[in-house]
Amino acid sequence: RASGLNNNNNVTKDTSVYSSTPSSTTAIMSQEETATSIQQEDEITFLEDFIAGGLAGSASVIVGHPFDTVKVLLQTSSEGSKGILQSIGGVGGVSSLFRGMVAPLSMATVINA
Repeated sequence: RASGLNNNNNVTKDTSVYSSTPSSTTAIMSQEETATSIQQEDEITFLEDFIAGGLAGSASVIVGHPFDTVKVLLQTSSEGSKGILQSIGGVGGVSSLFRGMVAPLSMATVINA
């Protein structure tokens, strides 16, 4: 048995953990091989970087623009927050929070790439 009690009621060690652990020499070699493979995989092309930056910038604009729109409406209005929410609902609903987002969205890819 790998673990538990043997016939003499003595506790035996669980050897399944130790059998999968590499020796120190093997561990050093595998660390070097791992470092080499990581260095080879870490090379990111310009296109991948550009796409990742564009997606990150676009996501930040899509999430942040509605909040910025509400902030500007609150700063420029003499009505309270209840009046702002009613005016947003009357003008175009939730989609009105995304008006004017084309310019920041188009620049987000260039800036964050």
